[in-house]
Amino acid sequence: MAIVDHSKVKGEESAPGMLRKTIASKSTGATGATSLDVTMQPGAKIPFHTHPTDEIIFIHTGEVEARLGKEKRILTADNTIVATAGVPHGIVNNSKKPARFIAFFPTL
Repeated sequence: MAIVDHSKVKGEESAPGMLRKTIASKSTGATGATSLDVTMQPGAKIPFHTHPTDEIIFIHTGEVEARLGKEKRILTADNTIVATAGVPHGIVNNSKKPARFIAFFPTL
């Protein structure tokens, strides 16, 4: 078992305005899952894309515009996106404040 203190994990800029911390992966002992802690600055975006597995995204703080398939919605803290395998999805932070979310997906 591993306990991970998110505040001590070094992040990397995965795209402009996006700080990504890998919280759970093979490096922390997880054998079948990956979890990311992502902070999006205003204007940052994750382009529309798909995955061969489900992805669960829990909005922790802030506000984002999420697109899941043909649906587009404004999401805030305590909202969760369930992007099933093959369904296109993307996120943009159109607000004036940073947003933070936790993403979870199976590791292939």
